[in-house]
Amino acid sequence: MSTVNSSLSKNENPTKGENQDVLTSVFHCDSFVVKKISYEGITVLSFEGINSNRLRKELEKFALHAKGDIGIDFSKLTGLQPSIVSVLKGIQRRIQQRKKLLFLCNPPEKLIDLLKLAGQLEHFQITKDSDSRPQAPTQTKKKAAPQKKRRAATTKRPTKQKIAHLTQSLKRTEDLERGLDSASECVRRFLPKKSPICEGYTFSFASEACDKIGGDFFDFFPLENGELGITIGDVSGHGIDSAIIMGMTKKVLRLRGRELYDRTPAEVLTQVNSDLFEDLGRKLFVTALYAKLNLKTGEFAFARAGHEPPLLVKLGANTAPLSIHSEGIALGMAPEKIFSNVIEDCCLLLNEGNSLFLYTDGIVEAWNERRDLFSRDRLNYVLEKTPAGASAEEILDGLQSAVSKFCGDTPSEDDQTALVIVRT
Repeated sequence: MSTVNSSLSKNENPTKGENQDVLTSVFHCDSFVVKKISYEGITVLSFEGINSNRLRKELEKFALHAKGDIGIDFSKLTGLQPSIVSVLKGIQRRIQQRKKLLFLCNPPEKLIDLLKLAGQLEHFQITKDSDSRPQAPTQTKKKAAPQKKRRAATTKRPTKQKIAHLTQSLKRTEDLERGLDSASECVRRFLPKKSPICEGYTFSFASEACDKIGGDFFDFFPLENGELGITIGDVSGHGIDSAIIMGMTKKVLRLRGRELYDRTPAEVLTQVNSDLFEDLGRKLFVTALYAKLNLKTGEFAFARAGHEPPLLVKLGANTAPLSIHSEGIALGMAPEKIFSNVIEDCCLLLNEGNSLFLYTDGIVEAWNERRDLFSRDRLNYVLEKTPAGASAEEILDGLQSAVSKFCGDTPSEDDQTALVIVRT
């Protein structure tokens, strides 16, 4: 999630515990991040970034709105100043009035020193990660405490262990996020970084994942006969599994496209389906379009493995785009014999002044706050209004602007990828 300067942006991820809801949330601001996890009436707040007046105000707000016992983790906060002590004292006083507990989780040495200097350290409960392990009962006999005190002790110790456990859960989540960030960067390296340069054509592309790791892909690669191979595809599902399949499918398509440059697109996709069928295992499938563009004649030969049909746009004509359909089923859905009997070759001519639009279904299935779809009708309308002489980049910018305006702040629920080809 991108950071914002004027207000906190929020991402919530509710998950189920055994009998309770575990709610994790991440709040981003310009100089710090707040991570919150709540479970069984306990809330842990982790602050990461730079200490500031804004952070101290948000700390009070978060702590006083939280229900139950609270743990605060400053282990990743820098720039701690003495003013943080008065803030914590105020929070502790309010928490005590509610007859709840306030814990400092893995407090850094700087915070310990500040609390000592202020004579406040003894007034705070301290918990560390090691406290998440239940302590074995001691063997030494001690004088039995009064019943009320024993009950108080038995309530505090489990709470301390739960606070430490939730702190560790946050850290494991952070480790997972770092792994996803690394995987996301790896996925981005799979995709082209710049458009091909071909005389008489302009190209533009955009691909945006709805999660950290996307399953959409596209590619351009030269063929031995002078044509340009073009692919676009969409792996079912999201996450690491889809990303692995995406990288594998894109690579196989490029290899088979180059190797079988003198075959039709349908024959290439048939071979790719045979290559991937066992690996996909019918649990995942891939929609894909493979095409060969003859740069001299503008002939665009393609086949669709269940993918969205290409749209032929006559720039400046103020007419609806022509959707070019052909038969085909997704990769991984059927063995070679069935797949080859269904897949169909098709060909169109990209004349000068015309454009081709290739896309994944995440664009037409984008939602707004009223749960209305952007739809193919809106896509066609945007492309229909494209003026004559527009470049591929201008066409794509216009579409992205239309989708963004339609969706507003509603987050995307599917990856969105689009390719634009203009013959000048």
